[in-house]
Amino acid sequence: MERHDGARRSSPASALGSYRAALPGSRLEAWETAVGPDGADLALVRAKAVVNLARHQRGGGWAKDTGHEQFAGFHATPARAPQENARAAELNPDDPSPHVNEIFAVLVLGCSDEAVQQIWKEIITRDPHHYGAHHAALQYWCAKWRGSEERARAAAYCQRRHRAAHRARQR
Repeated sequence: MERHDGARRSSPASALGSYRAALPGSRLEAWETAVGPDGADLALVRAKAVVNLARHQRGGGWAKDTGHEQFAGFHATPARAPQENARAAELNPDDPSPHVNEIFAVLVLGCSDEAVQQIWKEIITRDPHHYGAHHAALQYWCAKWRGSEERARAAAYCQRRHRAAHRARQR
């Protein structure tokens, strides 16, 4: 994967980092055996896989439609995500992808608004137009997760204003 294009790295990392990659005996383990633990791509895919495993365990329904066992796995698994994301960011500091993945991790783990804003700053410093980042932010701020309809709408409008200002500066 290209080391300096976050948007182009995120898509294949998402595809390779399915929840199955976090399961014992996966191809991810074979990959680590082949390249060692210090591969930036490997670290990013592992971080994606941990978050995707938690999402898979929970399922896509509303909380009222989610069972106790689903919630138990959902809350236990992403505890590894911050370390995995930090490792991926350390191995490729210019890549926004680990920070984007961190937003999905804090959907589960929860954190302060200030912490989410700091993650967002890390992302837009690296790639202010990263589609996956904007998607993750809207997921975080929507009513189903950590926000409300109003907060999601405000985030979308803020993103739109930022993009318009960026385009105006480029002219």
